[in-house]
Amino acid sequence: MESIFNYIYLNIQKNGKLKDNFTLDEYRANTETNLNFEDGAEDGIIITHGTSKPSKKIIKEINTIIEKINEENTWQVFEKLEKCFDKYEKKQIKILPYIEPIIDEMTKNICDFKISIITILKLGINIILATNNIEMMKLGLTIFQLMNVSDFKLIPEFIEKIALCEEFTLYAVGPILLWKNANDVIFRLAKKTNGWGKIFLVENLQPTTENIKE
Repeated sequence: MESIFNYIYLNIQKNGKLKDNFTLDEYRANTETNLNFEDGAEDGIIITHGTSKPSKKIIKEINTIIEKINEENTWQVFEKLEKCFDKYEKKQIKILPYIEPIIDEMTKNICDFKISIITILKLGINIILATNNIEMMKLGLTIFQLMNVSDFKLIPEFIEKIALCEEFTLYAVGPILLWKNANDVIFRLAKKTNGWGKIFLVENLQPTTENIKE
């Protein structure tokens, strides 16, 4: 199966929007037995109505893998994480409730010089370009909240393209808000999305011009 990034990229039209019939169904496990949510809807429901406390076992499992990362084993860490996330996908575990404690632990390890921020960013790049797991893509995007990457070659472009898929827009907004041109990017993306992605974007959009207010 091709990576989610490639799948998104190949479905972007000349107008900069995803095709109307775009869906991530082929990347979902047990789609025949699941409720059919619009992209981004399940995370929207979690944000609105809350959810049960995240499993400490899962948090520890993910953090244990990530904290062993170094310059030589970035891809191996990626592969170990993807195996975990494939297991979570079958159990229909959503990453949103786990994001904060995982990112907090990454930040702590970076501040304590246990892991390098650049190495973590390399992991993030591997994830967003190579994963075919929906929830792992969300974690990969969130990694770019750790540092402003707007001046990095290609990374902002990758994030913007992934943000067009409304299942991932929420997770792209966090990194984008660190950029100097954040409001312009959010406005541009808001005009290219129609559902939950637009909701997440408009929530963070500042009405700085008449066009935006309109």
